[in-house]
Order: sequence, then structure tokens, then C-alpha cells
Amino acid sequence: MNQEKIGKFIAEYRKKNNMTQEILAEKLGVSKNAVSKWERGLCLMDMSLLKPLSEILGVSINDILAGEKIDNILYKERAEENLVNVIDESKRISKKRKKIIIALSIPLIAFVVYIIGFNILYLELPVRYDERVMRCYFENDSLVYRVEGLSVVGGDFVEVKNDDKTLIFFRSNIMLINKRRSHWETWEGMAKLMNGSKTSFASFHEIDIPNDTKVEVYYTDVSLFKIRKADNNKIKEYIKNNSYLMCKN
Repeated sequence: MNQEKIGKFIAEYRKKNNMTQEILAEKLGVSKNAVSKWERGLCLMDMSLLKPLSEILGVSINDILAGEKIDNILYKERAEENLVNVIDESKRISKKRKKIIIALSIPLIAFVVYIIGFNILYLELPVRYDERVMRCYFENDSLVYRVEGLSVVGGDFVEVKNDDKTLIFFRSNIMLINKRRSHWETWEGMAKLMNGSKTSFASFHEIDIPNDTKVEVYYTDVSLFKIRKADNNKIKEYIKNNSYLMCKN
């Protein structure tokens, strides 16, 4: 289809009907800029607008698609030709839309993959208890919890009041991205510990302990959030099945 020819035809019959671009746009429910683009041959209107446009201009749909008034003798021939042109134009627009969707989808997919990969790499994994590297002791008025030979292990603790004593539960974790480094640090740290040497890496917590406070320190596999919410009976269950006594005063 000849977009420029169709545009001139629309402009011609709009003027014959004493309408401005703005009035025609209002009747069709589109912008004045859209009508201007049609008349300049920059683009075609949506096919759903052909019928109302033909009624407003007082011409047939085939006249619009042909860009001229069609003689009755040639009507059937031009109608078939216009139908083929419409089908071809629809295919062209469909292919163009697919290309645009693919072009927009590629960076979006790449971004989603990046976000997922980033979150996986920084996923925190629980660290199993190992008495060879995980130590706790009381020093002056403080409790010290150390993970010897590992700098990439993080963690937290929770204090629970239980009868006449305080229970402290530790739980350590490591980000997946640091897993490989942790293996290297562990082997080097273990070698130094076996030789009685000071390790190069360590992570630790130091907690102030008031005088005359009875304290038991555990390493646990249970989520610290669950421990905070647990009652005394549940705490005892966690201690029995999922925790390891590290030290007490």
C-alpha cells in the first residue's frame, strides 16, 4: 500500500467535508498528531479505524486503501488487490512488533538473570558446628566466641532467659560467593591449629557478661528467629536435638 497516496486522499476528503485535523481526530478518538502522520504518509491508521474513517469521509474502505476513488468497473479487481495489501501490511507490522518485543526482552531477561545470579551468590548458607575451629571461652567479664581460620564466616546470636541462667545460642553462616575461599582458609587454618600456630584468619563475637550470671553457650542448627519465639519446653527440645554445648561458667 502507498502510504503517501492514502495520506493525501484522507487529507483531500477531510477538507471536502470541511473538517480540521483536530475535528477528525476527535471523531475517531485519536490525537491530532496521529491524523497528521497519516496525511503526511508517515504511517497507516489502525485497521480497526478504517470503517469509521470511511463513514466520516463518505468514501468506501477500498477507496481509502487505494488512495483514490475507485471506478465501479474496477471495484472488484481493486478490492482484491487492497485485501492482499492489507494482509501483507498486517504481516509486516506483526514482524516489526515481534522484533521490537525480542529487542526489549533480551536486556530484560539479561537483567533478571543477573539479579537471580547475584542473589544466589550472596545467599547465606548455614555453617555446621565444628569443635576444632569453633570455640568459646570466658575472659574477664566477657564471653568470646571465635571461629578460627575463617574470615568469611558471619553469624549472630540470641540470649534467652531460662530459670536462673542465661542461654546464649550462636549460629554462623557463609555467603555462597565465599564458599570456595572458606575451603582454602579452613585447610590453612587447620594446619596452623594442629601445629599450635596462630591462625591468620578469625571471626568472633565478644559479649559482656554481668557478674554472678550463670551462662550456657550453645551452637545451634535452629533458626535464631525460632529460638526467640520458643517457650521453655521448645528451648529444651532444641538443646537436646539441634544444639551443641560449647561452654558454660
